[in-house]
Amino acid sequence: MQIKDYDFFAYWPNYKKYSSIDYRDHAIDHISYLLEEGCPLNVEDFLKKLKESFEYGLYQYFAVIINDENDLIYITDLHYYDYSLTKNMSASTIIKLCNENSLGCNIMTENNFIHLLLAWNNIRNQLSPFALLYLDDKDWYDVLPFQTQEEMEQFIKAEIIYEQYNFSERNK
Repeated sequence: MQIKDYDFFAYWPNYKKYSSIDYRDHAIDHISYLLEEGCPLNVEDFLKKLKESFEYGLYQYFAVIINDENDLIYITDLHYYDYSLTKNMSASTIIKLCNENSLGCNIMTENNFIHLLLAWNNIRNQLSPFALLYLDDKDWYDVLPFQTQEEMEQFIKAEIIYEQYNFSERNK
């Protein structure tokens, strides 16, 4: 496996939530926002409600758009996604904009979306101190639990091919 991009998360007990601790720009920022701010506990109900609500959902920081025809999910930051411009568009027009990346979307299969949300909920239930979100060379998003930040960094050092980071310098 080769990692194209990643984001580190830490659990903050006082806030009872995970937050990114990797403050660089990511190609996967929209997925990070989804996990931080909007990941539902009941994934099946969430997906069903998305499909019933005109094939997209709007949240505080992101939009989730479903392309049932191709079993794809588009996730975009609301800074890119202007609902006032798209509210009168058909779902097919919005999906066309997503495919053209006019809305700055992260794209994944519906199976990957379900897997990612279930894996994230498993990490939340375990209260793992750290979690790693990553995108691999096959464009599959996944998340793994870790006990320490150092373990996450070692995992990335062993797997990454697109960028090289000096982890000891990064958070100075």
